[in-house]
Amino acid sequence: MTAAPPTPAKTSRGFARRSPALIVTALLLAVGVGIAGAGAIGAYLSQNPSLLLMVTPVYVIYTVLVVLILFWLVPWQRPTWWALTMAFLWGFLVVASLQLMVNGGIGQLLLATGGVSFYNAWAPAFSGSFTEEALKAAGVLLALAISTRAPRTPSFVFLIGATVGLGFQVFENLNVTLQYAQGTVSTNWEATSFILLNRAVLLGALSHVMYTGIFGLGLGYFLTADRGLPNRLLALIAGALFAVSSHFVNNSPYLKEAFPDSPVASLLKGAVFFAGFVVAMIWMVRNDNRYYKKPFFSSE
Repeated sequence: MTAAPPTPAKTSRGFARRSPALIVTALLLAVGVGIAGAGAIGAYLSQNPSLLLMVTPVYVIYTVLVVLILFWLVPWQRPTWWALTMAFLWGFLVVASLQLMVNGGIGQLLLATGGVSFYNAWAPAFSGSFTEEALKAAGVLLALAISTRAPRTPSFVFLIGATVGLGFQVFENLNVTLQYAQGTVSTNWEATSFILLNRAVLLGALSHVMYTGIFGLGLGYFLTADRGLPNRLLALIAGALFAVSSHFVNNSPYLKEAFPDSPVASLLKGAVFFAGFVVAMIWMVRNDNRYYKKPFFSSE
């Protein structure tokens, strides 16, 4: 799928430099919010430290593999490492901690308005697809502000968006695996192994990395493309709709009755959106090989 690195990769002219004041301000904001999130997530995940130690190596390997795949997709892009680190930590700490509070409030609203059956079926779809995507989008913008180089092509923002999604994906994988393993690990290692495989391998490509990566691609086109405002707005809206709708469908109860206790339902629901993701990646690789004229928050 990948092509030879385009010309902008071999020069520094493809990036505009940031204002130092902007970088410092964004970094302080990110660190402050991240510290608050770290306390909440640390307390949450440390409720069962032995299980955490058992499953963590699986997701460390998962994270490394996803990062390698992302750089394989866009070998010509290298956002500053501290911006990518901040993007990952935003997803893992900030989005994770805030969604625990916000999703609970949305769940109570759904329970009060729709009843128990509606809440049980649809709470993950409504809470996850809107609150989590909004929180991740905020992290993408903040990571862009922290990066010492402003993007000139959409793939720059795609990489940051996918990294934010990866951070939250790792937390969610840990959370789901720990919850599942708590009742099975002492007597049923096979069941725990299945949920590890399910979360890390089968569904890893159909979840948050894909959602927020496509949002980042649309945002990157909006911020950088030398096109008219209607075309750029269309790309931004399309990226946001892809993220929200794919997340909503994946969390919805569709097909779960037909395939109970099986990843088949999630795989079928994700396959359609993954096909769209592949098309977007092919477009990005083939077209993200020229300079654009609208650096985002540039000091030029």
